[in-house]
Amino acid sequence: MDHRIPPPIGGSPALSAVVAALPLAVLLVLLGGFRVRSDLAAAGSLLAALAIAVLAFRLPVVTAVSGTAQGAAFGVFPIVWIMVNALWVNRLLAASGLLSVVRDTFAGVSPDHRVQALVLAFCFGSVLEALAGFGAPVVVIAAILLALGLTPIRAATVALFADAAGTAFGSMGNPIVALSRAANLPAAELGRMVGRQAAIVAVFMPFVILLVLDGRRGPRELWPVGLVAGLGFATGQVVTSNFIAFPLSDLIGALLATLASAVLLWRWSPAEPATPPGSGPGPGARAVEAPTRHPPATRVRAFVPYLVLVVLLAAVSVNGPAARFATGLGMRFSWPGVPVSGVHGTPPGLHVFRFDWLSATGTVLLVTGLLSLPVLRLPVRTALSEYGAAAARTRRAAVTVVLVLGLAYLMNYSGQASRSAPGWPARAERSSCCRRRSAGSAWPRPAPTRRRTRSSAPCRWRRRAGSG
Repeated sequence: MDHRIPPPIGGSPALSAVVAALPLAVLLVLLGGFRVRSDLAAAGSLLAALAIAVLAFRLPVVTAVSGTAQGAAFGVFPIVWIMVNALWVNRLLAASGLLSVVRDTFAGVSPDHRVQALVLAFCFGSVLEALAGFGAPVVVIAAILLALGLTPIRAATVALFADAAGTAFGSMGNPIVALSRAANLPAAELGRMVGRQAAIVAVFMPFVILLVLDGRRGPRELWPVGLVAGLGFATGQVVTSNFIAFPLSDLIGALLATLASAVLLWRWSPAEPATPPGSGPGPGARAVEAPTRHPPATRVRAFVPYLVLVVLLAAVSVNGPAARFATGLGMRFSWPGVPVSGVHGTPPGLHVFRFDWLSATGTVLLVTGLLSLPVLRLPVRTALSEYGAAAARTRRAAVTVVLVLGLAYLMNYSGQASRSAPGWPARAERSSCCRRRSAGSAWPRPAPTRRRTRSSAPCRWRRRAGSG
């Protein structure tokens, strides 16, 4: 029997939208109002979403629990899998002492401390964002800027602004992957779109950093290096996300920005190299430390893990024999307990769980770390110890990610996500024609579109002859 399903809360689309948005409101209030830990806030929001999905939106309990479990499983693989292995590679570099070589390479492009701070925060910070993410670049870059002589407030501000350029592709594209699965959209297409948009922010971000470092004098005196760094980073993001592999966007963008800045500074230098305001001796400031010059062989060793990562990730991402082989070893199956149909009576793509274990970015990072051990000259015992430390470091963030992904999937399956979206009440009046899954079932599913006459009102279908 085809009929129109009314809004679930008091027959009011507006009230339904308000109730559907309550889980997100709970999350924001707990985080911003009561300063609750992120994992506990996510758990409270998930419990609220479960109650609303079952009691208000009449989603069967089995479907609600199974859909939440599917989101949690996606949070574990590939999101947490990427987090742990990305942080492990970063810790291997730190344990070998070569992370400081990478830092000094970025900082040694100019004697001007403003240029050093720009390159370190914007370029080296994006490298850290690409590999680690989740706030680690802000902490590391702020500490380095303190060593350059900046006051704590200025160092933290510069680190936060610089991190904004690469956040969209942080931790090897984790935000894009999570959004693609939660919204049931192609990750590659999202990556291409975000790459074009984020590039606009990247062009202007160096000028914002220079403004924070030295007021209006910073952009006025150093606009060439700011422009070159911004264009280099933006070019790397656009080209990598659209034509290579979007997880590498931050890494390649940062390396191109550094290379472009180094080429410019080889031929050009500021007229009067200066120290940014708030640096040097004084309360809260540290003595300035000049970057150390390292032998060429040491610098090459420090960048070998990044080179291995780029080659491996490009191999499994760009269409070719390696990519097809890695994808062919993956598994795809329908997640049990989520019998929800789409508009044409077919299951939505959200219910398919993909376990591409070999081509996953987390696996590529794991192989990168293993292949880099001889170059980094680290024993296996140290590698295992650092892996355990990386897992422990990401424990709370991993729990938060798992709970938030469970919340996202539950809100998609129950319809809370679509009903809480702007403009849903108007769309619901036009297109909420559904079919019940079975007689006596309280959970509707969209029905196939049927022909309607010119005089028919929206969603009031003309019954066929002989239909009940």
